[in-house]
Amino acid sequence: MILPLLVVCTTLTLEGPKWDTNGRPIARFIGLKRYELVYTEDDLPTHYSFQGEYGIPALMKEVEHLQRVGRQRFLDQSKRPITRQALRSRLDQLEPKVRTILQTQDPEGRWLNNHEIRMATFIRNMETLAEYLETYAVWKDSEQY
Repeated sequence: MILPLLVVCTTLTLEGPKWDTNGRPIARFIGLKRYELVYTEDDLPTHYSFQGEYGIPALMKEVEHLQRVGRQRFLDQSKRPITRQALRSRLDQLEPKVRTILQTQDPEGRWLNNHEIRMATFIRNMETLAEYLETYAVWKDSEQY
């Protein structure tokens, strides 16, 4: 089976996308690609997410853990409240990462790689910062109890 795929990517710069005179983003690449459905990994493209882990290894570890401990024990473990000590431990693990993230920003607060913003870096950094702030808030609130 041959699958046609229309690919359109816009030109994105540090100042934002470039626009044509009609207010549309300028395409940096546009084309009709034809991909054949195959059942092996020998000749798959590496772009547009044709290949990736997609979280499968982590999911398989979780399933194996569930099978090993059993459903009820798994549910009991996941419902157990997080201790103040566990929160502090997680904060201690995250702190060096947070310091590095903050120190590697340019003067405008961006994380650049060869003068480009990489979304994977941005997302990873924002997730780490959000986790730290959320964990800190829960840890701080637990002082009262």
